Amino acid sequence: VGDGGGGDGGSRGLAGGRRRSPSSSASPPKRPAREPVQKVGVYLEIENEDKRRAAAGEPPLSRADIDLMMRNFFRRQKGEPELASGTNAGWDVVDSMKGKGKGGKGGGKGCKGGGKFK
Repeated sequence: VGDGGGGDGGSRGLAGGRRRSPSSSASPPKRPAREPVQKVGVYLEIENEDKRRAAAGEPPLSRADIDLMMRNFFRRQKGEPELASGTNAGWDVVDSMKGKGKGGKGGGKGCKGGGKFK
């Protein structure tokens, strides 16, 4: 019984020691104020366009607009032609290439799975 009490006392002593160090470092050394991070690249373009729209009273950029801006930024870096704003950011081309195969595959999987579990 005495050993158990001593063990508890020892652990309390350690816990007490642990409590002291955070309290002593409760006031961390003050760091110099950091400047805001400078945006670059596509993020700078998006921010500038967002500010321009806000100043002109236009609606903010939608997710599709931001996606298209990002795609066009990287296409310009690669030397590829930019996508027009009506092209659905290139996904209409991908969807048209898939065609009926996507629906057929989905239906086939559904039928097979339904047959196994019935």
